[in-house]
Amino acid sequence: MHVEIVLPHVPADLVPGTRTTVPAELHNPSGTPVSLRLSVARGRVGDWALVEPATADLAPGAHTTVDVVFDPRAGTATDAALLPFTVRATDAVDDARVGSATGLVRLTGRDDLTATLGAEVGTAAVGRYALWLQNRGTKAVSLGLAARLEPDAGRATVEPAVVELSPGGTATARVTTRPRRRLAGRPRIYGVTVAGRDLSGSGDGRQVLTVRADGAAPARTGVAVVLAVLTVLVGAGALTAWLAPGRLPFLDRRAAPATSSAAPPAGAVRRPYVMVDSRPQLAPTDRTAAEATLTQLTAVGLPVRLVDSRTSDEIADGTNGFWVVLRDGFGSAEEADAFCARYRGVTPQCEVVR
Repeated sequence: MHVEIVLPHVPADLVPGTRTTVPAELHNPSGTPVSLRLSVARGRVGDWALVEPATADLAPGAHTTVDVVFDPRAGTATDAALLPFTVRATDAVDDARVGSATGLVRLTGRDDLTATLGAEVGTAAVGRYALWLQNRGTKAVSLGLAARLEPDAGRATVEPAVVELSPGGTATARVTTRPRRRLAGRPRIYGVTVAGRDLSGSGDGRQVLTVRADGAAPARTGVAVVLAVLTVLVGAGALTAWLAPGRLPFLDRRAAPATSSAAPPAGAVRRPYVMVDSRPQLAPTDRTAAEATLTQLTAVGLPVRLVDSRTSDEIADGTNGFWVVLRDGFGSAEEADAFCARYRGVTPQCEVVR
């Protein structure tokens, strides 16, 4: 005899100190009635989970629904990882197992803190994400923020690292990712997770918030192309040297006139620079929008310019290239930081690239 157990496909979010229920559907596909005992297998989740009611009687072909109740004690460490749990059904007569199903839950921290993490530029060498936070509780919260990449291949930072949330208040932060990239091939897919720890007087630094987003880091196809070009140039140089005057009598032995050094390309960018705004080059209207942004910023006094990332070796191109509004020519990174601090109210996305 076999009893079908169906659990939700979407992981349930659990909050330590809060009771949460997840429905479990039972179906008896056999032609005989069955009496069941229901339980949650022992484990990290099973230690604070049970089924209500713990018994069920099913007629042939019948369905019913029971609740899997989760009640993690207050202070249980939260984690962004998904945790499995297994619901088991045994025959109440002979105690034989007649069915089981596994679901997923996640410990998310305090239910009075909510967060969203959205990608502004999530498909470039440097990803940028906007973090939005809200405190729906009645107490002020000092929240320490830290970001990590999954898999752990690169760097992720949050600014500011600590935010203060008054009751009913909101706050924003910027998450910057620099995932490790392949030399060539498909983009490297990664996830960025931000964890929040309660730094308030009674918070004890425990994790109370997790939020996650996905991104893709393009391969370093530009590097591969540069290496190929250099290989061709080296080969051409060797051939030219071999055919130089003095080796073959029919070549002109007169020295070639000296040429002046070439002017720097129009897209040359010097580090450190400040990236004020960027948008992918997906359609002709994207340049128009970038130029409109440039006009707005210069109108309020910002000394910035528009650069096509494909004309600069200092800016990642992504898949199709970016229109980037930036300011360079700073004498130091500190000077660039001061520029962002000065114009933060006008350009909240201002970022220093060292």
